[in-house]
Amino acid sequence: MMRHRPGRPGEPQETSVLPVTQTVTPYCPARYRRLALVDADATQVKGQPLPAPSGSLAFVPTRVLSAEQRQQMALSEMLDRNIRDRTRKILEAEKRDWDRVRTLDEWKHFRDPKWKALAASIGEFPERGRSIPK
Repeated sequence: MMRHRPGRPGEPQETSVLPVTQTVTPYCPARYRRLALVDADATQVKGQPLPAPSGSLAFVPTRVLSAEQRQQMALSEMLDRNIRDRTRKILEAEKRDWDRVRTLDEWKHFRDPKWKALAASIGEFPERGRSIPK
């Protein structure tokens, strides 16, 4: 399920997706109310009334993590660290697979998926004799 909200003045629009949880309890972010699916025409469905605004949200902190927590977690390096760790895991798995190769058939079995993935990423080659536009 997807929810779209136009942006408020000075804010970007918001599009969020509720994940399928495979449970009877509709877990979802706190900003959503309980989800009830009904088999009825949308014009016939009555929603629950919204509660009156309770006042200012000025007491809510503007940052989830303190400056000290952000520094301890090294948030500025988090994305680079994640990419580096994922790349390292992929390379380690490929090395393990390569180390198991002992025969020509094992090598072909190791090579073929990589060859197909490379060919798919490159795409179709141009026809022979056809000049490439400059």
